[in-house]
Amino acid sequence: MEKTNTNFISSIFKGVLISIIFVLIGILFYAFISCFFVVSPVVTKIVAQSLKVISIFIACIISVRESKGLLKGALIGLITVVIEYLLIYLLMGSSSFSSDFLVEVLFGVSVGAIAGIISISLRK
Repeated sequence: MEKTNTNFISSIFKGVLISIIFVLIGILFYAFISCFFVVSPVVTKIVAQSLKVISIFIACIISVRESKGLLKGALIGLITVVIEYLLIYLLMGSSSFSSDFLVEVLFGVSVGAIAGIISISLRK
């Protein structure tokens, strides 16, 4: 029983870590590109949301295996969105806790849950 809990927690930790690393690399690449081109705030928001979705999806596909794909994926999405929010708060100093944050959390959980289910289906 203890090994199962350890595997569960380690797969979630691995997924969150992969997702955060992927987002940070994507943001650095986007920042580099935006140094050479004028980018509107709308495009920046679209890129940020796309990076978040892709990172959660890739992280779930890589880290979710065997069982409980829905739960593991949802937790990876939830934890990733919360950590990204905390990082933005620490780096930017702005705390805009509003309904937008709740929508992002629900979106991250949904993407993670779907990716977790797909990941389990791909392995069968």
